Amino acid sequence: MNHARILVLCLAIGGLLSGCDRSTRDTDIKFISVSEAKTLFDRAQRGESGVAIFLDPRPAKEFDAGHIPGARHLTLAQVKPTSTPDPRIMKYSNLVVYGNDPASATARGLTKRLIEVRYGDVRFFAGGLEEWNQRNYPLERAETSPVVLPPPSP
Repeated sequence: MNHARILVLCLAIGGLLSGCDRSTRDTDIKFISVSEAKTLFDRAQRGESGVAIFLDPRPAKEFDAGHIPGARHLTLAQVKPTSTPDPRIMKYSNLVVYGNDPASATARGLTKRLIEVRYGDVRFFAGGLEEWNQRNYPLERAETSPVVLPPPSP
């Protein structure tokens, strides 16, 4: 076997092992502006069924501290590259992924993973909670149990 064939064979095997045949690039990501995200949010709040779901991949502690109302906490680890689309998510015509800000690697990663798994209209809201908060849009916080202090000592 000549060197060119060996190189091609190695590249092909390496590509299959790394999953590059399904890789998604940053250029495949569709972005959504804060005003477009708010419009979808408002439509969903008015009860339009299946219009949009907001997906927040931040750590659970950050999600609990504050997230877009109605958002679902979904981490990158929960969406395997080989998984099939979840019908509970597929029923939404717009999937909006956000993080804290434009530098959110976890949000960008989840957006790419959802595209790879073949979800429908996946959008990356790059401004994230930073931009959402700048506009004074609503936030939801997780319910936490009140801290019960022991009675004072006599």
